[in-house]
Amino acid sequence: QREAIGDMRINVTLMTDMIQKYLQLSKIESGELIVNKQRTKMYSEIVYPVLSGEEQKIAVRKVIIRFENREALEQLELDVDPLLIRIVFSNLIDNAIKYGKKEGTITIGYHRQKGFHQFHVKNEGPGIPHHLLSRVFEKFARIREGGVTRITGTGLGLYNTKVIIEQHRGKIWAKSEEGQWADFIFLLPAPAANRQHT
Repeated sequence: QREAIGDMRINVTLMTDMIQKYLQLSKIESGELIVNKQRTKMYSEIVYPVLSGEEQKIAVRKVIIRFENREALEQLELDVDPLLIRIVFSNLIDNAIKYGKKEGTITIGYHRQKGFHQFHVKNEGPGIPHHLLSRVFEKFARIREGGVTRITGTGLGLYNTKVIIEQHRGKIWAKSEEGQWADFIFLLPAPAANRQHT
């Protein structure tokens, strides 16, 4: 019963987040986005709910989720807008599932840097041509699925992700080896009181 109630709470949270997500995305389009930061547990309040919402897609694609530095991620708390950063992870993980190799591995990584915390979402698969890496975050830019076959999506997911990260005073970029992998890396500032220790 406890597990069932827990699953119900997660599902309700995901549905609420979905509604709020579209409201926030409309604010990005209108230039009215407001970042409401609060101390947030990055794994239990961000990464885990996103992965729970992607369970069906993960199962269909038979993707393996792997973590780098998971213990540190599970202990990490940052001052962020939890809804907006869930949108970031949702966009990146959804892209990794969609464009990555079926039965491949998606790696979610975390590392500390001076003044910042670095995250990345990497998938095995066709990757992104080098000449397109600088354009993937442009508005209406769309990733070519399989590198050569067809273009999918609205072209706003990565653009919105970049806007959210920059509104948090962070930075995001992409790396890829065509035919092998694609990796999306972003930085979020450390809480001010802890920056001298990160």
